[in-house]
Amino acid sequence: MKTKSTSRSAFFIPRVVLGGVLCSAGVFLAVAALNKTVAETPARKATPTQPGTWTATGSMSIARRGFTATLLANGKVLVAGGFDSLGNFLASAELYDPGTGTWVSTGSMTTPRSSHTATLLGDGKVLVAGGQPQGCLTTSSAELYDPATGSWTSTGSMNITGGRGGHLAILITSGQLSGMVLVAGGYINQNDGGCGGDAQLSSAELYDPITGTWSTTSDMTEERDFPVVAALPDGSILVIGVLNCCPYHWFNSAESYDPSTQVWTPTSSRTTPANGGAALLLDGKVLAAGGTRGTQPTNVNVASVELFDPSTKTWAATASMSTARDGQTLMLLASGQILAAGGRSGSWFVCNDLVSAELYDPTAATWFPTGNTTGPRSFHRATLLPNGQVLATGGIDCAGNTLSTAELYTPPPVATLSTSNLTFGLQLVGTRSAAQTATLTNTGPTTLTISSIAASGDFEAIDNCGSSLPAGESCTIRVAFSPSDKGVRSGAVTITDDAANSPQTIALTGTGTVVKLSPTNLDFGDQRVGTISRPQTVRLTNTGSTSLSIGGIAIVGNNFGDFVETTTCGSSVPANSSCAIDVRFRPTAEGERTASVKVRHNGGGAEAVNLTGTGR
Repeated sequence: MKTKSTSRSAFFIPRVVLGGVLCSAGVFLAVAALNKTVAETPARKATPTQPGTWTATGSMSIARRGFTATLLANGKVLVAGGFDSLGNFLASAELYDPGTGTWVSTGSMTTPRSSHTATLLGDGKVLVAGGQPQGCLTTSSAELYDPATGSWTSTGSMNITGGRGGHLAILITSGQLSGMVLVAGGYINQNDGGCGGDAQLSSAELYDPITGTWSTTSDMTEERDFPVVAALPDGSILVIGVLNCCPYHWFNSAESYDPSTQVWTPTSSRTTPANGGAALLLDGKVLAAGGTRGTQPTNVNVASVELFDPSTKTWAATASMSTARDGQTLMLLASGQILAAGGRSGSWFVCNDLVSAELYDPTAATWFPTGNTTGPRSFHRATLLPNGQVLATGGIDCAGNTLSTAELYTPPPVATLSTSNLTFGLQLVGTRSAAQTATLTNTGPTTLTISSIAASGDFEAIDNCGSSLPAGESCTIRVAFSPSDKGVRSGAVTITDDAANSPQTIALTGTGTVVKLSPTNLDFGDQRVGTISRPQTVRLTNTGSTSLSIGGIAIVGNNFGDFVETTTCGSSVPANSSCAIDVRFRPTAEGERTASVKVRHNGGGAEAVNLTGTGR
């Protein structure tokens, strides 16, 4: 465990200050003897929740920070180890049952641990490795939790002498190493006298669940303490960030591990030198958000967000969060949105609790606010439950209180449109076009409540959506264009609902005209090369109430020289009157010949009549 050369005053209560420092989620918090005890709510059954809101659920039996939370194959959540409110290392573990909203004790680990890792294995067991069992010592020991028996058994220890804490651990899911666990980085500390002398690690090793043994693999290119990790779609593993001590300094470098070659390769660095959390999007990109930037004691928390593209191995900025956050959780929801919840804002000497939460929509590349948490919590654990809810557990607040409380987030529905715009062609003023259709789909886990669907401008919308749309279902919105005047006309369909990205809009455009050309297509059939056909006539009608100015009539297109036009229209056409355009076909070569008649006028839009014929 590590000491800070300068402590964050917001966390200190001027009584007894313990000598340790909490290592949690890549950031260190001072451990203080509290002058008050966090009240523990009695375990109770989960209550119904509203979409996009947080609701308290049963509390853990003990306040915890620096612990792990693992979703088991049976749908329960295993919480293990950490610190209690007095800084005591914990070996105890407990299970959360989403069906009842209650916690029950399960077997304790063979040794107390904090800053350890927990990884769900392919057989349903959980591998816990490393961490700190006491004081400032790190351990190389590992153990397995068996959900069937609720018991822990020791397994092979890591190869590293002196152990490691604050490392990464992730299950490899493809290739010859599939099913094995990669552990890398972290720190080592064997000085129990004052928590000094610790060092960052670049070494990595692999755990084989079949043999229960560890083997070395290649080292990372940099020493990384509390790195952020994400499994990429191709089976490789992205590691982001470096935390160096002392004084603490946060870096933005990244590298990836290829299980097929067991080689680490540097990627481009994040634009923002911050060590925030990360989450894998459904399209395979990695979103990294927030964190701490700079060097102790002038470091600050940031709101910046970036996306890593595995295909190019580069980073690109995207919309920032609404507030700077550190110690928040990032969770990929079933909808494909990312939930950022809680954390704190400020700097080394300033700690501001956050209860706000927000959602990142990859489709819109935008953050939307969602319901606030029931209370402040940082460096907590978040677990996506099988029913789509998110369980937030434990953590700490800016006063230094360690939390036993837990709460559930019910994601809001997600309204997805099949298109963001509809474009209509030329339409006579005062007439109605054929309808175009857009589809509204609720891709979220809960029913979408629809307040209104309305069109603006010279457009009409009719829908079959009603006032609600169940999860996973779709409805159609039909839109027609009825121009009230000539020229380009714009409008929008606006859908107002209880989705986080409400309102959703469909941009609408169309052009009103008072010019009618009939027919709109002329087919001359076969015609001997060098001869000329009989004329076919197009009538141009001015449906407007004022005279139509004609700027020109011409034949354009690939074979414009194969068609000839004559007209009686002149330079203007009176209101509610018409004139004739005669067209003849005179092919200059064999084969299909095409062109069009274009009329330039002030009636709203340039009309065109398609011309076709075949030279023989």
